[in-house]
Amino acid sequence: MKKRLFVFIATLLVAMLILSACGDSSSTSTTLTSTTSTPAITTLAPQYGGDLKFGTDLFANANIGWIGDPQSSPDLGSLGWSCLFYDSLLSVDKDGNISPSLCAEWKFDADLKSITLTLRQGVKFHDGSDLNAEVAQWNLDTMIKNKVGNWATASTVDIIDNYTIKINFNVWSNTIFSTLGMTRMVSKEAYDSHGANKEAEDWMRMHPVGTGPFKFDSFSPNVSIKGVKFENYWQQGKPYLDSITVTKIVDPMTRASSFTAKEMDVTDGDLTKIEYDLMQEGTQ
Repeated sequence: MKKRLFVFIATLLVAMLILSACGDSSSTSTTLTSTTSTPAITTLAPQYGGDLKFGTDLFANANIGWIGDPQSSPDLGSLGWSCLFYDSLLSVDKDGNISPSLCAEWKFDADLKSITLTLRQGVKFHDGSDLNAEVAQWNLDTMIKNKVGNWATASTVDIIDNYTIKINFNVWSNTIFSTLGMTRMVSKEAYDSHGANKEAEDWMRMHPVGTGPFKFDSFSPNVSIKGVKFENYWQQGKPYLDSITVTKIVDPMTRASSFTAKEMDVTDGDLTKIEYDLMQEGTQ
């Protein structure tokens, strides 16, 4: 696979997973890709394979001590990359457009005191277990109990059938869609198999078991996170890559040097003169 095509597809994947699936970030993201002497490609088709190395300074001021279990209150450093391993109930892009994800359909009651969600069938967790109403209820009940984000406004979750749940609210919140867009499911089976206790929670914070496009491979606190392709991902044909490694590189000069030395395929972060100069040289 040609380098230019590889980086283009990798960049699209990063933009889709990091910017859209995970929501907006306070820092400006600038993606740089290397130029080659290969003529411009006018027709692109999906290409599979390859290992993406991504250098970033996002969450540079956050201590990424663990990846983050969505049931509890994860540290800020974990949020940006959890979408590699987890899918959200709904997809909300940076423009506020809402589309199905793990939740295929949704309907509000007339009094706005509850919302009914129909889960997508056939979704598997990385450990092979199924996403169903029981698992979704357990996830949401835990978030409500721990008062994670806006789930503090919800009261109970009822199971309607094997793939339908009803969420009841104490107080209506007009940010419910953004909340659903950031609500990710973890494997109940993984939690139960590790003791269903505090030790299980600690294990899951370091070993994410979700439904996302990549399975957890390794994590070095404050250094890097790696995921490998999940072969049974519910979005057929995705992901395109075999793996993705995200490395935290705070210093812009080090990040740029790593990129120009081809140690990283993609780089982003707050736009500095170093990145600006690379762009002016035609490496965008």
